[in-house]
Formats: sequence, C-alpha cells, structure tokens
Amino acid sequence: LKITSYDTPILRSVIGWKQRDRLPLMVDLNEKDDELLVHAVHVESTATANNASTTSNTSNNKIAQTPLVLLHGYMNASAYFYRNLLGLTRFYRSIYSLDLLGWGLSSRPDFNQLKDTSVESSEEFFVESLEAWRIQNKIDKMILAGHSMGGYLSVAYCEKYPQNVERLILLSPVGVNDKNSQNFKDREARINSSYRSWAMFGIFRAAFVSTTPAAVLRAMPESRAYNLALGYVQRRLPEIEGVDEQTAVSNYLFQSNTLPGSGEYALSRILESTVTARRPLQFRIPKLEVPNVSFLYGSHDWMDISGGTTTQALCRTAGDAAPKIQVHVVNEAGHLLMLQNWRAVNAGLILCGGGEISDEERKELTTLDATAGNDADDD
Repeated sequence: LKITSYDTPILRSVIGWKQRDRLPLMVDLNEKDDELLVHAVHVESTATANNASTTSNTSNNKIAQTPLVLLHGYMNASAYFYRNLLGLTRFYRSIYSLDLLGWGLSSRPDFNQLKDTSVESSEEFFVESLEAWRIQNKIDKMILAGHSMGGYLSVAYCEKYPQNVERLILLSPVGVNDKNSQNFKDREARINSSYRSWAMFGIFRAAFVSTTPAAVLRAMPESRAYNLALGYVQRRLPEIEGVDEQTAVSNYLFQSNTLPGSGEYALSRILESTVTARRPLQFRIPKLEVPNVSFLYGSHDWMDISGGTTTQALCRTAGDAAPKIQVHVVNEAGHLLMLQNWRAVNAGLILCGGGEISDEERKELTTLDATAGNDADDD
C-alpha cells in the first residue's frame, strides 16, 4: 500500500466572493494570494494497480479502476475514515479522503466573504472547490461517497457535474426529508408536548442561526473544550475502546474544531433550525443524471432512514431517467457508522460501488425497499 497526505492548490477565483478585486482573509498567510489548498489522504493499493484484470466494470470480484472519493460530515475531517481506508483497498485500487474546503487541514477562507448568504452560494463554495481539486488531480471519473453533510454536498456536486461521477453513495446524509415526513411530524409533536421541551428547543433554534457548535467550543477555556470533546467520543463512540485510540480521536476532534471557523458557517445557510434542508434532497436526487445512488444508514441512526426509501419511491415514479436507488442499513451502528461498525460499512461501500461481498458480510446489512414496505433480501 502507498499512503500519502498532501495538499492540492486550487485557484481562489473558483469561489464566488463579494468583491472579486478584494481577496478574503486567510488563516495561512504563507499561501499564495491567488490560491487555496485542499488537503487529502490518498491510499493506493500498489498490488491491484499492477493487476491487468482490473476494469471500470466492477463486478465478479474485479478491482474497481474508478477511484473512491470520500467526503466527511459536519465538524469532521478526512481522518474520520481512518478505520475504513486500508480495508477498502481489497476492492478500490485508489481511495481519496478529503478535507473539504474550510475544514480540517484545508484552507479556511472567511465564509462571510461569499457573494451572498444563499443556499446556492454556500453549496458552490464546496462544489466548485471539489471540482477544482478533481481537475488538478486529473481524476476523470470517481465513485463519490459522502457522510452526513458530505452526503448532502455530494448531491449538490452531482447536480452540476454528473459526468464526473460513476456512482454516488450517501452515508447517513443530512437534509433528505422535507417537513412532511412522519419523523419530522413526530419530533415536532414531542417538542410541543411540554413547555420545557418547547423552551429548550427554542433556545436551540436561536443559537442555531447565531453561532456554531465549534464557535461555542472555541469560546471555552481550552481544558474544558478538550474534556468536552473527550466526553463526546467516550459517550457517542463506545466502540472505540482503547485509551490511546480514544485520545487520538478526541485530539483530532478538538484540534479540527478549534482552528478558526470557515466551512462550519454553511450550517444555518443550508439547513433550517429544524435540521431540515432548505432544499431537501428527496426532490433533487430523482433529477440527477448519475445512474446509481445508494444510501447507507446505521441501525440506530438519528437521521431519518425513511429519507432513503422515500427517495427510492420518488425515483421509481419518475421513470427510467431517474437514478436506480439502493437503501441499506448497517447493523449495530448509528450516525457515525464508519467508526461504529467499520467492517460492515466497508462491505456496504464495496457493494454499492459495484463489487461483491461475502454471505457473512451481507448479514451485517439489511436492504430496504420502498415498494415492499419492509426488508428486502438481495439473496
């Protein structure tokens, strides 16, 4: 295996700024004035790279020639896929895990300098920087996989650049359902069931539009902020049992989110305070020109799993021009499924990428079907 961590320079002008003759302030003053940097981890299987039988038609246990590009979720970064990268090389010859612009070790330009506060401009910030990165890395086509907010942004990318994406894989994506979903209605009923819950959610909504979770973290004393990050890892990720691994993940979470804010400020521009998208994906995915779209959710995911099956039904209604949709649930996993059950997630990423998995691996995935109204077995 060959593992590389590197930065790709992209032109600052790919982003729409308020004033094109005025450059937004940058965190790293050593960067060239006309450049931004996109950080990535690249894992390449040198053994499969030399395998003459590899093809882009990924079936019958052949190795995928098309690279897999992974996009992280909100308040995450590229290393959140650290448990997945090596195992995925059994099928994917080349894997990239990116720090989206404004996150991780990528450049962190002033998000308030975008030309406006619209959903479209916020999406453009990530979509155009990803496209510039793709061009610079000479990637013709990719299998694009995004987690949570990364999934949402992957759909936005596919809307504009479908010709560059062979398959789209959405891992517990945010922003799929609209406010007519039963899950949303049930949640609103719970919030309104008592004055206390109504008041607490009112405070949350007010904070949602005025700050970000990372900004709150940065405002705390360093020791308290770190302990909060450590406690979060210990509570949310009991699957990470080793003290050293817990510490490493906590340090990564803390360091990534105490750097100056940038991409995090897209949150309230893309999502409403109800954590529903201003432009829900369930109505956008059926119009994509990407032939295959797959959803992977955790079995106890806080994201609404019905978003996948609702989108599947809408695509079937739309006819043959709409993408073919698969929906899988990963056993014993929640929203951070790639950390909580990485083996099953890897199996899902391989299956959704067009590869073959074992019968034992299939037992870790439950396939849902909108028309069946219950589990659908692939076997």
